[in-house]
Amino acid sequence: MKYIPSIAFEEMSGSAKGVTAAKMKSRKYIRNRGYGGSVRTSDQAKVKGIFKQLTTQWKSLTSAQILAWNKLALSQEGRSVLGSKAKISGSNLFTRLNYWIVACGGTALVDPPALVGVETPSSATIACQGDTFTFKLDQDLYDNGGIFLVIEASEGQSNGVSRAYSKAVSIKMVEEPDDSAIDIRADYVAKHGAPSAAAPKIFFRYYFVNSQTGEKSGTMLAECKWEPAASVAAPEISGTTPFSDSTQVSISGPDGAEIRYTTDGSNPTAESNLYSAAFSLSATATVKAIAIKNGVSSEVASKTFTKSE
Repeated sequence: MKYIPSIAFEEMSGSAKGVTAAKMKSRKYIRNRGYGGSVRTSDQAKVKGIFKQLTTQWKSLTSAQILAWNKLALSQEGRSVLGSKAKISGSNLFTRLNYWIVACGGTALVDPPALVGVETPSSATIACQGDTFTFKLDQDLYDNGGIFLVIEASEGQSNGVSRAYSKAVSIKMVEEPDDSAIDIRADYVAKHGAPSAAAPKIFFRYYFVNSQTGEKSGTMLAECKWEPAASVAAPEISGTTPFSDSTQVSISGPDGAEIRYTTDGSNPTAESNLYSAAFSLSATATVKAIAIKNGVSSEVASKTFTKSE
């Protein structure tokens, strides 16, 4: 394409060798063509697949169905039915609503649904210390039938970053959530890797989606700071040794901690015997114990009890 720059900027638009000149609403633009990268994540491929499916389905709708979607779009202008207020077309409304329906495991609607709105989630309590990483809504939904909670999180940011909500990506969808704690550690690590002290700040966005209509609630923002696990003191093992017939073994640990122990010399884990009261030994044995508090385990305490000849 050949053109005179002054003409292109005044009344025309056109492209040459990847550069576009245009004038829109009294503003002049020069744009370079963007080229997407060849690497695509599985999440990106999934989203692209859903949009491709919906684009094909829109083209197969009848004239009456298209008119119905256009009519619904006109009636929803300025309303926050999708989580944002904007002028939308019938095809745009069809794609946005059906995206969430399909993403939640449903089948795309060919006829527009009756829109009922979705309440915005309450504030949330996020615990992120050591290997403990949970997300908990402070208040349950009034009616959570068919509602999904979508949790988005950013990768770890340095302490100097004060706002990085735009970097949050979806890590978990929870069907019909309540106000119980949700373990999100495995989901977060799979997406971003384990939190670290070098980049401890994590920014969240979360919202509800109606899996029947595709409506999205307003978006809530939150942030948390990962902290290393606090150390837990090792328990103390008491009892007489050596002993003649038998001996009573008691174990004490930090307040609020549970005690797990073994008597065969192996190192205890969170699945080992739970200590609740003193127990008796009538043969030589090595007792080992750990204290566990808030998901953090102490060092192993050990004591050998010997039966005299």
